[in-house]
Parts: sequence; C-alpha cells; structure tokens
Amino acid sequence: MALDKLKKEKYTSLFYIAAIIITTIMMILILTVIRPGKVSGNSMNPTLKDKQFIFINSTDKNPKFGDIIVYKTPEGEKVVKRLIAFGKHRIKLQNDRLFIDGNEVEYPFAKYGESHSIFETNEDEFFAVGDNREPGASYDSFGYGPVKKSNLIGVVYGKNLDYKEK
Repeated sequence: MALDKLKKEKYTSLFYIAAIIITTIMMILILTVIRPGKVSGNSMNPTLKDKQFIFINSTDKNPKFGDIIVYKTPEGEKVVKRLIAFGKHRIKLQNDRLFIDGNEVEYPFAKYGESHSIFETNEDEFFAVGDNREPGASYDSFGYGPVKKSNLIGVVYGKNLDYKEK
C-alpha cells in the first residue's frame, strides 16, 4: 500500500512538472510570435481607437491589401496603418478615389476631397495609410512615401479589423 501511494505521488509530481514545462514553452512561443501592442493616436479611427490593445503576428511578413500592419516609419517610429500596396505598384488618391496600378479599388475612408500625387513602390517596399483621413489626422505613406519591407513588424490580428463585409 505505501509503495502504491509513493508511486502515485511520484507520477503526480511528474505530471505537474511536465505541465509547468509545457506551459512555459507555450508562453515563450506565444510571446515571440504573437506580440501585444497598444494603439497610440487617432490615425486609425474609426477602426482602431487610441489606447486600444492589439495583437501583432510578428511572423506574418506577407500581408495583403487591406490588412492592418505595424511597422517602423523611415524616421524609426512604430505605427499602425492599413496596407494599400505591397511590392511594385502605382498608387494614387484622387478626389477620394483610390487607384492601384490605374484600377480603382474600394477604399471607404477617404471623404474629404483628398488627392495626392502618384506614388510608386518598388518590389522591396510597401505603402500604408491611416483610416482616419481627416486633414492632418494621419501621418502616413502619403506624407513620407513608400516604406522598406524590412521595416514591417507584423500584421494585426483581431475581430472587426477588415472594412469589407465577409
């Protein structure tokens, strides 16, 4: 009887040690792949609010049009913006209408008669802008131009981040 009790205690201890080790490994993996972040400012209104918590997948380095991304600006500041172009493209915003390579694409945020010159991105660059298009609300690629892909930190994941109905 005493031997069975000792055996049971040994297996219970091993179970708890294994559970702690597995939990620790999982936490390390989660924190290196999925990084928490916090929005600073109103440039992504109405999609993201100032001081809203976000989760960033730091392994996703191939975002698609419309994804919300985190990156370092050419000045080195970390920002959250919506991806408009990734790779070689021509971007133009004219009278609130967005054109990529000459084709109009859905972009519901422009509504202030906004127009910009044509921007061109190279294969190693991307173009990202804030959802808040009120004059002066978002300092983005329309202000500093295309950004090197190496500045991409990751893609923001969460509920209700896409402006298109799925």
